[in-house]
Amino acid sequence: MPLSASRGGASTKSAASFGGSFIRMTLEQRVQWLEDRAALEDLAALYCRGADSRDAALFSSVWHKDAVWDVGTHVFCGRQEILSAVARQWETFQNMQHWTSNSRYDINGNHATGEHDVAALTTLADGSTVLSGGRYRDEFERRDGIWGFTKRTASILTTVALSPPRLIESSLVD
Repeated sequence: MPLSASRGGASTKSAASFGGSFIRMTLEQRVQWLEDRAALEDLAALYCRGADSRDAALFSSVWHKDAVWDVGTHVFCGRQEILSAVARQWETFQNMQHWTSNSRYDINGNHATGEHDVAALTTLADGSTVLSGGRYRDEFERRDGIWGFTKRTASILTTVALSPPRLIESSLVD
């Protein structure tokens, strides 16, 4: 039974759109839906944590072997190509910090989609820092009982240059 989930547990679809209300589901179906949603939220968080901490094993763990990562300017196919791409990012950017919000999931058995707003604070190779805002659109599958990304599409909607960190730090000293 497909359902939409948002952080905080509120459904984003009406009862009519999935054939009945959450209350009409059996307890077992509700528990499974909540477990699936929690697993998908973990994947979204682990993606950010793996990318930001430059942890290749962690970053790799969220993708199915045949996944696709579409970053707008390039599309990377397969876990190995995705890992090579993020490794190039790590070589180029001094630091990254991602966070997601306004997450929503549509869960239908072993398949799900998700959408998140994302903000990323990035220190570029020249030491300048930018704040970017955008959106992730995700496709997930549960294979052998494990959820993973089958596709993530990242769209940057805005980027703003920020003051260099040294100026901010110097304002704290007399």
